[in-house]
Amino acid sequence: MPGKPSDKGVFGLSVNKMRSPWIPALTALLLGGAGWGLEYRLFHLDLDDRGLIRPGAASAVLLYAVSGLALLLIFLMCRREVRQQPGGYRWTALLRAAAAAMLGFSAWSGTGDPLSMASAALGGAAALCCIGSAVTEKLRFSANVLSGLFFASNAILRYRLSSSDPQLQDYVFPLLAEVALMLFCHHAAAVDAGMDKPQKRAFWRYSALYFCVVAAYNGGAAFLLLPVWLLLPDTQS
Repeated sequence: MPGKPSDKGVFGLSVNKMRSPWIPALTALLLGGAGWGLEYRLFHLDLDDRGLIRPGAASAVLLYAVSGLALLLIFLMCRREVRQQPGGYRWTALLRAAAAAMLGFSAWSGTGDPLSMASAALGGAAALCCIGSAVTEKLRFSANVLSGLFFASNAILRYRLSSSDPQLQDYVFPLLAEVALMLFCHHAAAVDAGMDKPQKRAFWRYSALYFCVVAAYNGGAAFLLLPVWLLLPDTQS
């Protein structure tokens, strides 16, 4: 009928029935755990005499195959809108603040160049804004924007510091995790402003969850907090 609102989501499927958030979350966690195990095997059993990963190591091939499968499954699951769990947002905001502060301190204690200092400053600002959003929902949009800018600057900084490493596996998953976190925060801010569909936010949330679980092997302590944040509710009520 003309004028009837469409029930199609951003990816073209009906969103009248929302998907439980635990389905993509458990998928990301299980496949992320498999990826973490492959990372462990890669750095302990697939090294040559120089301490580098052997070219064509089966664990590396399997790890990238699992990553592709995880993204595909998450994409298919998030074609229908994922229901958001209400309540508990204060813990979500405080965990995000802690992770931003830890990553920001890591950037500050790095090379000390302008990009490192800018990334550290953004991390501190994002942490403070996240703490504020735990008190008042009015700051949630600002917290998402600042968090997205921080993850973007930290991803650039990580790549610049690590790109000379001959072993891509040393930094690729922390880098991908920060890119996914940046995109999740971007779409979360857009949803808060009423300018985006929640399916994109869900896709990047669970993609970031997968990459953070894998990156927890060699990405630092912050990547142990980030998956917990991504599993917690994202609404105040």
